[in-house]
Amino acid sequence: MTKEFVKDYLLKLVNYNNKTSYKFYLLLSVLEYGKKYDKLSFSDCGREMLVQAWNDISTQGYYFSKPDKMREIKNEIVYKENLLEFSEINFLRQTLLTLDSEEMNDFYSYLSRYCAYLLLSYGQWNDALKNIKNYHKVHSLIADLSQSESCLYEIHDKYIILNSEYFDVINRDSDYFINVIRKELVSYLSKKK
Repeated sequence: MTKEFVKDYLLKLVNYNNKTSYKFYLLLSVLEYGKKYDKLSFSDCGREMLVQAWNDISTQGYYFSKPDKMREIKNEIVYKENLLEFSEINFLRQTLLTLDSEEMNDFYSYLSRYCAYLLLSYGQWNDALKNIKNYHKVHSLIADLSQSESCLYEIHDKYIILNSEYFDVINRDSDYFINVIRKELVSYLSKKK
């Protein structure tokens, strides 16, 4: 597996059927956690999604679509926890870790639970998923497909197991891949929805 192959694959993932910023932030979250861990919880991914999005949400000129709840969730947390609108990423990461509560975990889960499934699909499973209207069935099928095909990660219950085939390449130059996704994200956020 080459660096170029992985880059093209990641770009396909974030740009397929994209109506919110969630895929970008989930992928950034997975890339960040993938530096140290092989197994991630949906809650951890959601918290890191918020960390990755925190300053972007308040950046003038960045637009979030109507279905995108990032701004709403951040504003709720800023209000309830008396946090700053802009924050250094490592400080914010530590702060959110200390605010461990059921309500905060609900926010994190909300951000990641659907996107963890949808990020894996770039149209390759359209025939298998066609005409299935129930999200639980779609997610169950995507989890099964992630376990039987070569994907960035596999989904097992509420956990993501990273695929070492991809992360061996990614972790050799994780900053490169993070910058590629961040550049795509900035392009996405710069367009009025």
